[in-house]
Amino acid sequence: MPAVLRQGEPLVQHVGTRRGQLTALPEAGRSVPLGGAFTLNGRRYNRTGSPTDRRKARLLEDPAVGVVDHGTGETTDVTMAEEVAFKRIRLMYSDIGI
Repeated sequence: MPAVLRQGEPLVQHVGTRRGQLTALPEAGRSVPLGGAFTLNGRRYNRTGSPTDRRKARLLEDPAVGVVDHGTGETTDVTMAEEVAFKRIRLMYSDIGI
């Protein structure tokens, strides 16, 4: 039996924790207006508010959420990052036969 299957419970806990982390940032970003600041787990962020963001907010029912991390200055499309992470989790499960 593969070691990862013997350690199934820690894997499930890890995936659950990771999923919570990945969904928290987009949810927090959606809760503030474009350009608005918020804090999550002690880190400060701003939701992006570019002209493109404003146009998408007018046209789309559920536009993507971008954030700027104050600590690193990095801008991230957290909606896309969340989708990619969930695809990786699904692939991991299929690789180990779950």
